[in-house]
Amino acid sequence: MAGSARGEERALRIHDRASGASTTIPAAETDGEEPVAIAPDGTWLATAGAEGTVRIWDRASGTSTGTFTGHTGGARSVTVSPDSTWLATTDAQGTLRTWDRASGACTLTVAACDAGPVAVASDGSWLATTGQDMTVRVWDRADGACTSVLTAHADGATSVSVAPDGARFATTDAQGTLRIWDRATERVATLMRVDGPLHSCLWGPDGRVVAAAGERGLYLFALRV
Repeated sequence: MAGSARGEERALRIHDRASGASTTIPAAETDGEEPVAIAPDGTWLATAGAEGTVRIWDRASGTSTGTFTGHTGGARSVTVSPDSTWLATTDAQGTLRTWDRASGACTLTVAACDAGPVAVASDGSWLATTGQDMTVRVWDRADGACTSVLTAHADGATSVSVAPDGARFATTDAQGTLRIWDRATERVATLMRVDGPLHSCLWGPDGRVVAAAGERGLYLFALRV
């Protein structure tokens, strides 16, 4: 299953990988091209809009089941917790927020932290964000404390993804570099480089493969574990 937001058609489509069937959310209810995150339980997804709202959508019907407000700048990133009970978002002002899925309440706000793309650890206890200041920050979910500021990227970091076991996380940057970080030592364990900027990365379910997408295509990296 995958989600895609199509700016030119101003529609959100949910695709079933096995059957090829798709559900389309009406164009009038979306903002065009926007970040999309699918809940791990597969029943709902979230979009982050340019006007700062976060919308929850039912996967089966394609209807909106909730709208979260609070961001003052356009929402830049959204991700759903591993247990599908909460989500994290960032906005153009660099603010990080977490939200309770059931109530819609904002449970954490960290302002002016240069937060861009965000990822949640497999146990839900911490989050990682990347920023245009070339840093990677690790945050405690309970109190919003920044527990680490990691530097290595020579250009703005563009994405972050946590491995299924929570022991590693991956980041990309505009110079085409993919870094694998060791969570315990907070050091770069593996570095790979491609031609052209990279803008997103994602771990495979077994933690042995990382996919990275960039201006020149999609790359798959097999890792030694």
